[in-house]
Amino acid sequence: MKKLNRVLVFVCLLSILMVPLLTQAEGVGPPDNPRAGLDQSVEDTGIQKSDGGLSMSVFVGQLIKAVLGLLGVIFIILIIYAGFLWMTSQGESDKIKKAKQILTSSIIGIIIILSAYIITDFIISSVLEATN
Repeated sequence: MKKLNRVLVFVCLLSILMVPLLTQAEGVGPPDNPRAGLDQSVEDTGIQKSDGGLSMSVFVGQLIKAVLGLLGVIFIILIIYAGFLWMTSQGESDKIKKAKQILTSSIIGIIIILSAYIITDFIISSVLEATN
């Protein structure tokens, strides 16, 4: 059981540490303008730039979405862990009770996260629509 907990912690930490690596974008433009690749990425996403950078509302929106997405991944891992714990409990009521608690908490957490994501997306898109 401790080995499973260690593996779960390792997977969570690895996924947290991989987020910055997956979101890095390197400039592929000429040496005099190394940000050309980044500028092209911004244009491809349709994000409006102001004063040579991202607007504050877009940055905050992207940050909130990234954090909520990471929390969603963590709660999905918890649901899988609870299901595994329940399936391997072999009828032991303590393990089943613990699995049900984790599962219930995870489902409530996912509902809260999805609600927050929907509200944030609506507010950010409304602000962007009003400012453009």
